[in-house]
Amino acid sequence: MSTQTPNSTSPAGAPLSTSASPPAPSKVFQVGAKPPAPKLADTSVSLEERLEKEIADRKKERFLWICGLGVFAQPLIYKTCDESFIVYSATFLIEIGGLIAAAEMCGIQKVAKFFSEVGKWWMKRKGG
Repeated sequence: MSTQTPNSTSPAGAPLSTSASPPAPSKVFQVGAKPPAPKLADTSVSLEERLEKEIADRKKERFLWICGLGVFAQPLIYKTCDESFIVYSATFLIEIGGLIAAAEMCGIQKVAKFFSEVGKWWMKRKGG
């Protein structure tokens, strides 16, 4: 039995070398390699901003539908009642109150403030 030295030859005649280094592992599997966090963070921030914008747009659209239904319901309510001005005023004030609540629920503060000012103006004009 013979022992081979690092510079000995194999039985086929090829030199044996123990000093050859193994292939380098890929960067993904290296210990201590930094993950691509900044790119991921930027992507998540942009997606979050887009989601917030989409949610705000849907709330505005929801409020516009509620407002449109109120506009179309007002004449129908007025026609089914005794067509008096008192009924019209009462339904108008109820509608304004509902629109204020809907605007605040949908997060549209400017519209809620506008409708509350319209309601105050109407009360001063009709209520005395």
